[in-house]
Amino acid sequence: MNKDELVVVFKAAIAMARQDGDLKDNETKLINALLEAGGLSAAEVGGFDGKMDPHPEKKVGALESVKAKRTYLLVLATVAMADGSLDDVEVEYFNQMANRLGVGTINLKALTLDKAVATAKRIVGEASPTADGKGAPQPSDIDLM
Repeated sequence: MNKDELVVVFKAAIAMARQDGDLKDNETKLINALLEAGGLSAAEVGGFDGKMDPHPEKKVGALESVKAKRTYLLVLATVAMADGSLDDVEVEYFNQMANRLGVGTINLKALTLDKAVATAKRIVGEASPTADGKGAPQPSDIDLM
């Protein structure tokens, strides 16, 4: 994954956190931890406040590889679970994105938050841009897919 793909992933993560109408502290902390693992700051993805792209899902065309698309879904699922509940709006948004990307889905009911967070940090960390601007080696697969 490259930096542009990570930015797309994190803009969508912030949008997912806002799907229920409220950006909670634990969602913000989780996204910040994932941003850090990916070598990015909140400012690089537009921040949590201010004018947000109302339709970040339209940027999924920038996700070129299957792994980038699966990472997108993993991060969405992780953020959706962060507040301790999955409401219908979050599940519907996630399912729409999974269908749109066409790379499979994640069984949200079988996924634990701890496993989702650990896997998302690992995958995003492996994809973080290096000093030369190229992505780090890719994992062989995202183990939740």
